[in-house]
Amino acid sequence: MQKYAIGVDIGGTGMQIAYIGENDGIIKKVQIPTEAKNGGADIIERLSIEIENLLDENIMGIGVGTAGQIDNEGVIRSCTANFKDWKGINLKTELETRFNLPAQIVNDVQAMSLGEMIYGYSYPNMISLALGTGVGGAIINNGKLYRGTNGSAGEMGHAVLVPFGKECPCGSQGCLETYLSGTAIEKRYLELSGEEKKGQIIFKQDDEYSKQVVDEFLDYLAIAVANIANTFAPDAVVLSGGVVGSLEPFMDDIRTRSLQFTLEANKEVKILRSNLLSDAMILGAASTIFTEV
Repeated sequence: MQKYAIGVDIGGTGMQIAYIGENDGIIKKVQIPTEAKNGGADIIERLSIEIENLLDENIMGIGVGTAGQIDNEGVIRSCTANFKDWKGINLKTELETRFNLPAQIVNDVQAMSLGEMIYGYSYPNMISLALGTGVGGAIINNGKLYRGTNGSAGEMGHAVLVPFGKECPCGSQGCLETYLSGTAIEKRYLELSGEEKKGQIIFKQDDEYSKQVVDEFLDYLAIAVANIANTFAPDAVVLSGGVVGSLEPFMDDIRTRSLQFTLEANKEVKILRSNLLSDAMILGAASTIFTEV
């Protein structure tokens, strides 16, 4: 018999809430703004209204993927500054108390990785690298999400790419996030040209500054992907997030550059764009109810 769950994706600007079947995938979905600046209580209240509208007797539980570092008890341990009063909330307890259903809370990129593994590429050993406003990551090991001791495993965006490089919002320097995020791409273009341009335009333009920014980005990404391949020896490294929408014309180049730095034993690694795009997180979030996380 098919299982059903509510899947939730809480992003910096928008939330998706869906009725999901283990076999059928997304059956019904709604989207609302996150309005993170209004605080955690407001997010939970508006989210709860949408969950209530989707609930029926078939729902087994509520799976959530949210921005931030989430511990194994469902507590949000850290988050980006635009989320007011989000840190410290036990989202698992909040939802279980409201709906008398089991809830599972994971980081948004961890949810995305589960979605790709279960509903997308189906590789049992897979690393997700999410390139968006920031950079995140997640680890699938032998078909299971690897969360580490405290739930935060996979934060590859804060691995150091350039020692003592650009300052990162996390407090360190030279993190992947400071070179590979959409924000980093736009900042680099501004540094070189004195003009502000959106990342999607930079990837499409043919001027000297755009070429330089994209070339630097591809080199940094290749090093990051090769480091991941050499460290984890996965079946695949899956690139996701907002930046990935611009990468289709560059995928062969990314593979070629990455393999220059990849050990011989790992040269069979597949380097792929997300198969599910924006649906990966919400499907992965719901999957935490269907299977053990």
